[in-house]
Amino acid sequence: MDGLSKSERRNIAIFRMQCASYVHAHAGFKPSPLFQHPHLPFPERGCISLHCRHRTDGLGNAPIDSTGHVLLDCPAHAEARAALMQAIDSALAACGLTRDHDVTTRTRLICLLLGSPPPHTHERLFGHPTAYRDILRATARFIKSVHATRWLQHA
Repeated sequence: MDGLSKSERRNIAIFRMQCASYVHAHAGFKPSPLFQHPHLPFPERGCISLHCRHRTDGLGNAPIDSTGHVLLDCPAHAEARAALMQAIDSALAACGLTRDHDVTTRTRLICLLLGSPPPHTHERLFGHPTAYRDILRATARFIKSVHATRWLQHA
């Protein structure tokens, strides 16, 4: 995507490849406070956020640290998420789209944020000179914020 800096592209690519294990990878996969259960595969590990450690299911497990959880649910990132969603809504509105009408599911929203917009939005998104670039920039800022928040929390 033209107009994105190398670091913005890198942040999104790392998040896409490793999903929510973005911070885990930077910890060198060694035992640390980042891991609740170091022997579980990444997709089964609970959220590392202090905000989620006390939000457990009936079995005492924190929410799974998934891409969807980090992007859309984790309370540790509520402020950054609000800025992200405001930027997304603004960029979508610039090309006549809305989250409620055109990006109707959680999966579609995650795909939009990580560089795979729903096919029915392509013409409008890519027909606008900056809309999708602005969405990806907002996502990159959010991911950078997530990384900083999580890393500093456990450093």
